[in-house]
Amino acid sequence: MLVFISYPREFKPVAIALDAQLKSRKIATFLDSESIRPSDVWRLEIESNIREAAVFVVLYRPEAAIAGRYFLIETERIMHACERSLQRIITVIFAPTKPLDLPEFFQNRQILESETEGTHKDERDDHWIDKIVQELDRLNEIKKKIKRRQIVARTALAAGVLIIALLSNKLIEQGRELEQLRMVSIQTAANYASDGKSLCQSLVGSYGLHQSYVFTAGVDTRSIATHANWKATGCEYNNKNNVFVLKGEELTDFDIEVIINNKYERVATATYVYTSAVSISKDGKLLGRTFETIKNPQDLKKTPKDRNGKSLDEYEKFIDEKIKEVIEIRAQKHKDLRTKTCTPTLGEMGGRITVAFICLDYTRAMVKIS
Repeated sequence: MLVFISYPREFKPVAIALDAQLKSRKIATFLDSESIRPSDVWRLEIESNIREAAVFVVLYRPEAAIAGRYFLIETERIMHACERSLQRIITVIFAPTKPLDLPEFFQNRQILESETEGTHKDERDDHWIDKIVQELDRLNEIKKKIKRRQIVARTALAAGVLIIALLSNKLIEQGRELEQLRMVSIQTAANYASDGKSLCQSLVGSYGLHQSYVFTAGVDTRSIATHANWKATGCEYNNKNNVFVLKGEELTDFDIEVIINNKYERVATATYVYTSAVSISKDGKLLGRTFETIKNPQDLKKTPKDRNGKSLDEYEKFIDEKIKEVIEIRAQKHKDLRTKTCTPTLGEMGGRITVAFICLDYTRAMVKIS
């Protein structure tokens, strides 16, 4: 369980104190001043750890969340990540900041208040640090209990229900976005496994993408699936293949990124809309997913500025070529995936049905929202 500590520079002393306390409890942390090596590209390293983090601790100061300071950009990234996944966030505020001084997003989540100003370590800070440690211990205990239930469930499901824990180590390592999905309640799959028709009908509904993932990566380009909706509209029985087919439509947004000045910059966004189908055996096993191959995006929007607000116009021809290259790479991979089977699995995420497709170098996990 990785804990990402976000803070403005004036709170560095207490951030370091928190980091040291968590490390002493053998809790993995990311603190930019301690975790980034000189050879790392610091912004890419931060964004990578935001994607991997299970819990965020934000030491918040309204005066620091202003345009031009990276603290604002970082907290916006964190909010975006939490809105799309089940990552936890704990906000710590220091005198004279009050809960109502926070943006609405933080007001609706766990807040700890400190009597200190946060600019230097004070023994009174031990109170909220202890609270964070207790909360992380509680989350770890929950994780352990779920793991124990999964072990029991594996034995019961030896007849053939596909479960995440039995995937190869290679797939688990490559699918970083599965970090939360590993805590799936496997018993859910067992409940559905005996009846393919009932399972198919129960999966009808709308789904949202659990976590972003890198779909393609070239020499100096990549495409990242950031948002996705899957509308599973109905079930049909295929007599020829003796399976139930869950049909639907998918919409996926991709960020197209190119390395400029030694770091990835988003240069465009692309939206793809396509039909898909999931096949389910009569005894309730997810067999696979097929989809319509779409070569070009339905909507493509170029990004005129980099993340620092600098114009990208000077790279216009180069960027246009790279966007075209990414679209071609993505189209080819989408085509290849029709013949390279992804492993499907079923479980729960936060009490909601989750269908995940674990492929060779990425995982697409969709959580039912209605």
